[in-house]
Amino acid sequence: MSSPRVIPWRPDQKEPFPAAAMFQPGVAGVVPQVATDIQRANGTLRVAESLAAMGGPALAALLLTAGSVPLVLALDAGTFAVSGLCLLLLRLPTAAQAATTTAARTASTWQNLREGWQEFRSRTWLWAVILAWVVNGVTAFGPIHPLTTLLVAEDHGSAGLGLVWTAFGIGSVLGV
Repeated sequence: MSSPRVIPWRPDQKEPFPAAAMFQPGVAGVVPQVATDIQRANGTLRVAESLAAMGGPALAALLLTAGSVPLVLALDAGTFAVSGLCLLLLRLPTAAQAATTTAARTASTWQNLREGWQEFRSRTWLWAVILAWVVNGVTAFGPIHPLTTLLVAEDHGSAGLGLVWTAFGIGSVLGV
């Protein structure tokens, strides 16, 4: 039995492309425009992201075991198409409406950036946590996903890789 062609990516992982870096700031900017209860909307988003992070590996394992890597990639592309369609259907307030609803909109972008940076720097715990996660992401999370995919799939195939990501999902749920 030959080894499947290995792609250093797994379906539940956030895309390693520059567009992904625009998603979170974009969502953060849209939430106040579409939600009346911003705290609840942000909470709902975080719960959905956490559920996807925990359930994604198990779903990826099932799909990889039942199908193939191209099938999983096609399904993932389909989810991006649905997301894009939802964004196209989203009706945001006009710039004039948005400017009249929030006092912060009257300040310039540079003033808002300066004020935000001062608030960020004034909270040592916040930038320390962010710095720790950046280091963790670069040294642990970044390399572990593609390396695990390559090493496990080479020796154990897609079923073995599916089992590894299933175990990862179970560990996430259990908090291990």
